[in-house]
Amino acid sequence: MKMSQKQNEKRPTHLDLFSGIGGFTIAFEAEGFETIGFSEIDPYCCAVLKNHWPKVVNYGDIRNVPCVQCEVATASHPCQPFSVAGFGAGESDVRYLRPAMLHALQKSGATWFVYENVPGITKVELDSLLDDLASLGYEGQPFNVPACAVGHRQLRMRIWIVAYYTGHPVKQQKMVFPAWAISKPRTSSIRLSENIWKPNRKTYLSEMVGEVHGLPGWTHRAKAIGNAIVPQIAQEIACCIMATLQITQ
Repeated sequence: MKMSQKQNEKRPTHLDLFSGIGGFTIAFEAEGFETIGFSEIDPYCCAVLKNHWPKVVNYGDIRNVPCVQCEVATASHPCQPFSVAGFGAGESDVRYLRPAMLHALQKSGATWFVYENVPGITKVELDSLLDDLASLGYEGQPFNVPACAVGHRQLRMRIWIVAYYTGHPVKQQKMVFPAWAISKPRTSSIRLSENIWKPNRKTYLSEMVGEVHGLPGWTHRAKAIGNAIVPQIAQEIACCIMATLQITQ
């Protein structure tokens, strides 16, 4: 039996760094991308990834990721160095893994890079991260997007960066961002306030603040969910990137 044309088409590839429980992979695969690699060390998250994507290799520690070529790389490195809960120690925190992330990105040759982290990065990390991306040839645009922008009953404000490799041989087409993304040229993190999505409806706090069920696996699940991205936001970005890739092909 012959494969259908759609089945035979080569899908654009996606490298999921700091994979967690696969939020970026859920988003990008929903838009037709093929995830070709994970980088995760947490035992519970690794078990989740292996259960849902048994054929996708997990390279483990971000510092051990080899040269994995892809069209899109995504990352959300540990937020503790920039979060209130993690005391905002920045580069002095042992979980500060930005250099390793950028090294893996550079080796991947990705045309697109999508990044997510807590709002605390605006104080100690955002400008320098965008400058580091620029030194690698990526022009990045930051956005401040809450979970309620895609219908969740919680604020969960997060900083998202969408970056494009300017040295790509194919001229970049103008990317149309989702409705919540008000694109502004980046000059410094001060401009980020102009890129915030402003709710036009009542914002609700999450109904699930936290519960204790006495089940030994609950804390691992709660931690994994708490560290995860909002896939619906990432999917809207993935949709825009896919549309742009199809135009430039």
